[in-house]
Amino acid sequence: MADENNTMPQTIPSDGLNVEPAPQFDGPARKNRRWLTVLLSLVGVLALVAGVASLISVPYTAFELGTVNPIEDIVEIEGAEVFPSEGEVFFTTVRLNRLSALEWVLVRLGPAVDIRKTEDVFGTQTREESRQCNAQMMVSSQSTANIVALTYLGYEVFNPTGVTVDGVADESAADELIQCGDVIIRAGGAETLTTNQLRDAVLAKSPGDVLEVTVERDGEELDLQVELGAAANGEPRIGVSIGTRLSENDLPIDLSLNVDGVGGPSAGLAFTLSYIDLLTEGELTGGLDVAVTGTMSLSGAVGPIGGVRQKVAAAIRSGAELMLIPASLRESELDRAFLEAGDDLVVIPVATVDEAIAVLAERGGNGRELVGPNGPIDRATEG
Repeated sequence: MADENNTMPQTIPSDGLNVEPAPQFDGPARKNRRWLTVLLSLVGVLALVAGVASLISVPYTAFELGTVNPIEDIVEIEGAEVFPSEGEVFFTTVRLNRLSALEWVLVRLGPAVDIRKTEDVFGTQTREESRQCNAQMMVSSQSTANIVALTYLGYEVFNPTGVTVDGVADESAADELIQCGDVIIRAGGAETLTTNQLRDAVLAKSPGDVLEVTVERDGEELDLQVELGAAANGEPRIGVSIGTRLSENDLPIDLSLNVDGVGGPSAGLAFTLSYIDLLTEGELTGGLDVAVTGTMSLSGAVGPIGGVRQKVAAAIRSGAELMLIPASLRESELDRAFLEAGDDLVVIPVATVDEAIAVLAERGGNGRELVGPNGPIDRATEG
């Protein structure tokens, strides 16, 4: 009998012949699994790189398409009859995106995108400082629109009560002393209820002189010593952009807007036109949906804005039939607006609120026959 420890097992088929195991080959399924492993590894590496790139900030900001917003939906009017219109005024926005390294690559795939150095857009402002200034500018924009619209309708609206600070220039006399949202109530020992009074106080000094300034901040008065800088023309300057704080007279009409998450001053003209439209019978826009951008001054002048190319592109996407933009834009910016509009949108620059209403009147609006709460209005007589 054989020692079973020395035997080798064999496979005996039914015909009694020894058979070796079949050789193993890489079939299609095994190769596919290898490629899948490589692909998943590559995706993982790319995801890691993208994740890291999304956390790295680069010194660039993108101007991207914003929104086109109907104003009638956010207006609240008390004390006067409101006349909804078939056509409507829309305000436009632009999205300013401080880029990460990943966004710097991908954002170029979007429509109507411009990329600029962040320092050229925001100076040395932090995100929070920029947000605060933009919020203050939106408040001032709404206040100015209220005043201009109600004045247009014949009301004695407000009394000036101080000079608001809407922006502070980097490395200026005011930098790190005066803040957005401050209200300058005295300068050089004199009351400053209006912007002209503040300018007079500044121009009475020379560059390098110290100007005593009193501001209201968070309900308190602060006395500041500001060493004046010099403007390009050699005149003394504080280095702030300013507006006028106004005390409301006893009026029967109360206007307000529910605007959340939007900052800056560029909707001033749109707000003004919408107020006038809603407070008068008929169609100020001639039944058209009109996109509007432009700051509004107390004199009724329309001031320049940023991101006009993106706002035109957004207006086209929204289906607007006409767009009003500031005539005070630089020639290069006007050219960009017209180029972006092409044959898809009629874009017209305007210099004043009167001119804007006259342009609308030429397109079927009733700007030449407006009747406000205090009687007929006869101002928009020229195109």
